Amino acid sequence: NEEASGNSNALVSSEQSRATADFTVLSSRHGRARRQLRNISKRDLKAAIKYGKREPARPDRRTGKPRWKFVHNGLVYITDETMRNEITSFQKAVTIDSKHLTVEMINHHIEVKRILREERHLCTGHTFIVIDQSGSMRNPD
Repeated sequence: NEEASGNSNALVSSEQSRATADFTVLSSRHGRARRQLRNISKRDLKAAIKYGKREPARPDRRTGKPRWKFVHNGLVYITDETMRNEITSFQKAVTIDSKHLTVEMINHHIEVKRILREERHLCTGHTFIVIDQSGSMRNPD
């Protein structure tokens, strides 16, 4: 037994030599629905198990049983304690660094808002950027 002998590198190496299709992922109704909404394939989940970073996830709220979290290529995949039963999956949240605003930047912003409000004829197009990271959708668009 490679794990018992302390040779975890050999275990990792043997896991990565297995074909991605050979990894077992047992879908749940919730997991399938979330994958469909988020355009995540079952193969993506198997790749996350094979190549991803594994770490403990938050335990099940009802039972307290442990869960695992796999992160790979921007995908987060949560499994039960056996690492075979799908709980959910989602794209990793986009992080946006804070930017320091100078007085000049703030004054420019105020002036542009004034122009948009008072001189509407100068406006010929619109651009909206919406970033929802509320946690309810976990779908960075």
